[in-house]
Amino acid sequence: ALRRSLTLLRPALHRSYHVGCRANRTCLRPLVAPRSNVGRSVERRELRTTAPNCASVVPFKLSDIGEGIAEVTIKEWYVQVGDEVSQFDNICEVQSDKATVTITCRYDGVIKAVHFEEEDTCRVGQALVDIEIEGK
Repeated sequence: ALRRSLTLLRPALHRSYHVGCRANRTCLRPLVAPRSNVGRSVERRELRTTAPNCASVVPFKLSDIGEGIAEVTIKEWYVQVGDEVSQFDNICEVQSDKATVTITCRYDGVIKAVHFEEEDTCRVGQALVDIEIEGK
């Protein structure tokens, strides 16, 4: 009976100790239990149930707006530092060699910094503005 129960448990033990191995019964690696932390220093972490400041500042980066467009020129800003924005609000208008595009916001929050002036050149992936968003 003990031999049968070990045979039934072998695939479950194999999956728990040989993570990523595809062979359940034919694997030749021995089943070895993971080492315990006895005698080792253990890192302790604090557990916080609430964050002291629920707001965080995220950079709003210029995403890829078209095939082959690597940089754009800022033509007009629709926001300033301190303005409240919602999703789909207009942030700025940019112009490339192919098209003029209005960039819209994807966050709800407050503008904390504007990184470019009008007529500056911005590359795809650079932060246009920093937006403080509320944590949920």
